[in-house]
Amino acid sequence: MTHTALLIAGGALLTSVLAALLFRPTTSPEERHLRDVQRLMRALEAQRRVRDARRRRENRGRVEELSTQKTEPAEQEHVAERDDRAERRAEEHLRRQEKKEQAAALKTQRAGEKRARRELKQERKAALEAARARTEPQPQPAPAPAGEVAEEPKRLIELPLYSWAARIEMEDRAPVDES
Repeated sequence: MTHTALLIAGGALLTSVLAALLFRPTTSPEERHLRDVQRLMRALEAQRRVRDARRRRENRGRVEELSTQKTEPAEQEHVAERDDRAERRAEEHLRRQEKKEQAAALKTQRAGEKRARRELKQERKAALEAARARTEPQPQPAPAPAGEVAEEPKRLIELPLYSWAARIEMEDRAPVDES
């Protein structure tokens, strides 16, 4: 065997021994049994709670029928008091809702008025500018002195910076000799 094969075999043996030591069960059989029993007890408790809830739902309808027949005056007063509180809360909610709606309507109205004022102001300004333009003569540019003749603006390509572009354009337009 080569040294490499021996190293690999030794590493595998060492790894398996360490794994056996580290990952062996640390609990005793009694502890495992106790944990299983606790798990079963929790499952039975959950089933019992579900069954009791189902029975309460089924019996609730029957109990309500009996309780409505035998209601005491004190309970009736308590129920009436709860109804009064619910009515007051509903009235308060409606009042707040109406107040919100009024505020929203007022806000919309004010926004419309503001927009109308702004448009009127812009129209007046435009009318004033139009009236000024009609009444004022257009200012004429001052005539150039006799010694200076106004030059026409040069095309961009005629400026010195772009002279190379003009030269290339001329070369492109020139007929090509194919001799």
